[in-house]
Amino acid sequence: MEDNNNVCSMPCPITGRFVLHEAIRQALRWNDYVLQSIYNAAPGVVDCVDKDTGLLPYMLAAASTSSSSSDEEEQECDRLTLIYELMRCSSIKIPAPPSRSINNRRRRRNSVEMKKNAWISNMRRRFVVASCC
Repeated sequence: MEDNNNVCSMPCPITGRFVLHEAIRQALRWNDYVLQSIYNAAPGVVDCVDKDTGLLPYMLAAASTSSSSSDEEEQECDRLTLIYELMRCSSIKIPAPPSRSINNRRRRRNSVEMKKNAWISNMRRRFVVASCC
């Protein structure tokens, strides 16, 4: 097991790529336990950027399209499983988008409407004043 840890945690001296990155590019499936074994041997690599693409492993999995599976639906399910598991294992946290509750949208819409109505009223007053003089 010690040798597996060393091999998986060090980039290849020739290509500069980690075993995990190469396994993802080869479209290995998470459910085949090969990728799980690679991850377990060197869990820190899941946060390392691929040398060639500049992508994190879950991004690399999302960008890859080839698979050994002939069933398109099964292939997509395997790909999504891999992306999910790699994101789950990563210590890099993706920030949640800012919440946009319905009340915030209503307030914003009401604010815009109020400004628009105030502008229209102001323009009408100017027009009435100008036409009276």
